[in-house]
Amino acid sequence: MGRFFALFVAFHYFLLAGRQNVAFTSRYGWGAILKNVIAISLVGFTWLEEAVVGKNQLVLEKMAWRKSRLFLPALFAFWFPIDIGSFRPNFHLGGFFGNFAGFTFCVMTPLYLLVLLLSYPWVNVVTMRVVSLVGLIIGSYNLFLNFFLDLERLWWKGIVHLPLFFFSLYAFLLSLKVVEKR
Repeated sequence: MGRFFALFVAFHYFLLAGRQNVAFTSRYGWGAILKNVIAISLVGFTWLEEAVVGKNQLVLEKMAWRKSRLFLPALFAFWFPIDIGSFRPNFHLGGFFGNFAGFTFCVMTPLYLLVLLLSYPWVNVVTMRVVSLVGLIIGSYNLFLNFFLDLERLWWKGIVHLPLFFFSLYAFLLSLKVVEKR
């Protein structure tokens, strides 16, 4: 099951790299945020490599359920309770099932990191490190943009990006620990 999950996540990240960061407009033509396309594609390739080598052991009996407190921030990220037009809070429960969260790196990465964090240390540490490093970079500049460039208008958008930053930071620091025994 772990290899299938890794394959699904790899292709999902490839979809995100193009879907979220490439656009065609009638005024400017084709454009892309190349740093995001490259970084998110790297994450996809890392998951693809994990699908081949199969180091992740995503077994319920081995999961660290003491880390279950991480479920709430991950679900908050997935819910993405924001009104896209005004960038204000929108806690409508329908948004949990009918939002665009599945099409954004910033919302899905905390969920994928949650799976790795619950399974740590029986995970591919390289995969966890690359995913969390890219998440930390993208999360950092999203927080900067939302909290420092237009705080009055984008403060809530910054709040909903906090899970990406903190999950990525936690997973990255954890991935740096030397795992002596599995």
